[in-house]
Amino acid sequence: MPVYPFKARLHRERGGGIFRLVLRRDGTVSAIEVMRSTGIKELDVAAARALIQWRFTRPPNEFKAVRVPVKFHDEKPHHRRHHFG
Repeated sequence: MPVYPFKARLHRERGGGIFRLVLRRDGTVSAIEVMRSTGIKELDVAAARALIQWRFTRPPNEFKAVRVPVKFHDEKPHHRRHHFG
């Protein structure tokens, strides 16, 4: 889960974005594309730093990329996973 940057939280900056994660055969993330920015660069960077560390357990032939919405508000960011090929 992304860490809500202290400065952004302090300034009550909020935003939601959609990130596309390209997966390797071993389920690790090889690349991240910002499909829709949160509108705040610091939040986009925080999301990307967390998402690049994700690892998926499904066989890679089932999907090569996933779309992940991330929303920063209040104290905790929220996300849901959507699969597409």
